[in-house]
Amino acid sequence: MLFYRASLDVSRDLAQAVARLLSSHRARIGTRRGRRVLGCFAQAVLLLRFMCQRAAVADLARDNAVSLKTAYRYLYEALDVLAEQARELPEVVAAAVNAGSDHLLLDGTLIDTDRVHDSGGQPDRWYSGKHRQHGGLVQIVTDADGRPLWGSSDLRVGRCGYHFHVDDRDLNSPGPAAHLSGEDRAAHPSRGE
Repeated sequence: MLFYRASLDVSRDLAQAVARLLSSHRARIGTRRGRRVLGCFAQAVLLLRFMCQRAAVADLARDNAVSLKTAYRYLYEALDVLAEQARELPEVVAAAVNAGSDHLLLDGTLIDTDRVHDSGGQPDRWYSGKHRQHGGLVQIVTDADGRPLWGSSDLRVGRCGYHFHVDDRDLNSPGPAAHLSGEDRAAHPSRGE
């Protein structure tokens, strides 16, 4: 087997910040020191390699001398810890309004899946007619410069598009709210429809 050194194109400060979040999480759930195969910094690097280099989980497991199951558990735990830091959509909209933003941008993409078509006669909810493939929808809200402010935490079925609007009533209320719906567009119609 050939061994080599590698680098990860992220700052050490970022890895340490993620490690601090993981350390706080471990303290919160009562994990005793020295009970995990990987320390917080190694777990943070595992997460960053997965996110930045798209490293395969099998490679991450091998490189950290842990089982595949343990690598997945560490990865999902780290992803959950990061997700806890994310703000909810109404908070993001409120912050943008308070900062004087006159608009936000909504964009999304279909994440491919390997789902096989069901021949049972029912329409396949994971099939996107627009993209002509199976997948799930992920949405993101950015500021006018394209800086990400919010990302959807759930994967919606490919057949179901998000409907999004923030109307004047929401922007002028004490707590601005954005409305999302996919299944029933009639439940949240925007102006002019």
